[in-house]
Parts: sequence; C-alpha cells; structure tokens
Amino acid sequence: MRVAITGVSGFIVLAVLKWGIAQAIIQPLEADIVNARRGINRSERDMNRLKKEVSALQNTVEDKKNASLQRYQHYYTLYTNSVRYINQFVLVQSKPPGLLITTSSVVPNLDFTILERRYFEPHLKQLGVSRLSSLSTVFSITKVTLTTSGSFNDTGQFLSNLFGLPIDFSVRHFMLQESGVSITMTLELGFVVYRMD
Repeated sequence: MRVAITGVSGFIVLAVLKWGIAQAIIQPLEADIVNARRGINRSERDMNRLKKEVSALQNTVEDKKNASLQRYQHYYTLYTNSVRYINQFVLVQSKPPGLLITTSSVVPNLDFTILERRYFEPHLKQLGVSRLSSLSTVFSITKVTLTTSGSFNDTGQFLSNLFGLPIDFSVRHFMLQESGVSITMTLELGFVVYRMD
C-alpha cells in the first residue's frame, strides 16, 4: 500500500513539476516563438511592400530621367542646328508613310508675332528676360511652313506626332482642304530657339 501511495504521490509530484516547468518556461518560450514568427512575417510583408514601393519610385525616376534626357537632346539639337532638327524630327520622323509633303520651307532667326509675345509675357522672369521688348534678343523663331496631302488618318497621325514631340512650338497658321479622296493641309509652325549670335 505504501509503495502504491509513494508511486501515486511521485507520479503526482512529477506531473505537477512537469506542468510547472511547462507553465513557467516552455509556454512563454513557445509564445515568444509564435510572436517572433508573426513579427518576422509582418516584417517580411513590410519589407516586400517597401521593395515594391522603392521599385515603383525607381521606375518613375528612370522614366522621368529618360524623358528629361530626350527633351534635353531635342532642345540641344534645335539650339545647335534648327534646320537639321526640323528636317529630322518634323519632316522625316513625324511623317506617316502614307502622307506626302508637297512643299516645305524652314526659315530660321525670325521675330515673334504679337500672339507669341503675349504667350511669353508671364514667363519672362523664368526665362531670364527683363522686358518683353528684349525677348527677341535672347530667342528667335524658326518658322516651318508645310503643305501636305494624304488621307484624313495620315494627316491626323502627323499632327499627333508633331504634338508628341518634347518641344514646344506655336501654330501660326493651320488650314485643311478636302480635295477628292485626300486632304490638303497647310501648316505654319514657330519653334522657339536660343539665338546663337
């Protein structure tokens, strides 16, 4: 009987001791491990989100850099040789294959029209020009006159390509005439160029 009581009490003591160790040491460790896993998972999610945001920002910066570089190259080509720029980007690259340019002329170093001067008036300080009357001493206009013949779609594509150039220009004259199955367009543009002399 004593052996049985001693065995049962030993078993109870071991069970209580095991339970106490589990409560005091093992369960807090398990809770810490679970919390650590949750924290790691949350940190991983946050890191993945941050990586995606950084990647999106890098793509945006790269796109803006490429656009700025393209814009700079266009302005530099226009600045150094406006006739070559007009020939390359307006008369060749912007023209759809189905459009025929029947006449074209490029006249550099012209003065601004009244409407163009009004457009520039609010921007004089940003451009480093003191008065509107001295605008033509810093900038000049390269006038491009075109006559084209082609379908409505080709004419519209040509205009869309022109307005897609990363260079600002003014439209001095624009006229469309329908002639049979084709459309004849007369277009006069003014590209602003820094004076080199």
